[in-house]
Amino acid sequence: MELGASSLGLGDSAGMADPIHTERILRGILERFRPEQISLHIHNTEGFGLANCVKAMELGFTRFDVSLAGMGGCPVIPNAKGNIPTEDFVNLLHKMDIDCGIDLDRCTVASLDMSRRIGAPVISSMVGNTLLKQDASPLPC
Repeated sequence: MELGASSLGLGDSAGMADPIHTERILRGILERFRPEQISLHIHNTEGFGLANCVKAMELGFTRFDVSLAGMGGCPVIPNAKGNIPTEDFVNLLHKMDIDCGIDLDRCTVASLDMSRRIGAPVISSMVGNTLLKQDASPLPC
């Protein structure tokens, strides 16, 4: 920031951080920067992506990179999964009573549509739930 930058982006591109590690790193960052100066780019390889976002929010961070249907990944890190799905993050915010101004249903439909159009795998819980509802048929008794 001393060189004139107004913000800094921090990433867990490998998606290997857990909430304890995330808290330790972010507390160190807070010794030098304000949370509003930082954006976080968290992947979900180990399944802790949303938990890491919650930990960051508890520490005052409010800027997160997310992507529709969790599209993306890291071409230089083998087996790194995609980004936090926007619709899963919006669902989390809604469950936490945080108004983000995004309609969850419309966001989920947009993610599903995009996944289908480009033939990408579905890694989003919200899109997966929507697909299950669409494909649900009564189970035989």
